[in-house]
Amino acid sequence: MILVEGVARCGGGKWADIKKLEFSSVSYRTAVDLKDKWRNLLRASRVHFTSKQQQAEHNKKKHFAVSIPQPILARVRELAALQNQRTSMPVLTRTSRSGRTLRRK
Repeated sequence: MILVEGVARCGGGKWADIKKLEFSSVSYRTAVDLKDKWRNLLRASRVHFTSKQQQAEHNKKKHFAVSIPQPILARVRELAALQNQRTSMPVLTRTSRSGRTLRRK
């Protein structure tokens, strides 16, 4: 999937960059569309069904449901974990001479 590979190359949150690199020929897709699709992929990757019956019941609630291949969902989970590791880095703070708190990432 192009969006997943775009997130792998540019990182999550760089939706305008992903659009320029991966979706330049598609004018009707916006950076916000890509962000929304990624959010939906994240949600889908976190849904675990214990039985086919639960999955069928879940799909009945949707007007239109397309199953996403497991390798794509696994890649989405992997990229989300990497993104969480990057964003959970501690923020370093120090105090300036004037007493203001300065933060560095």
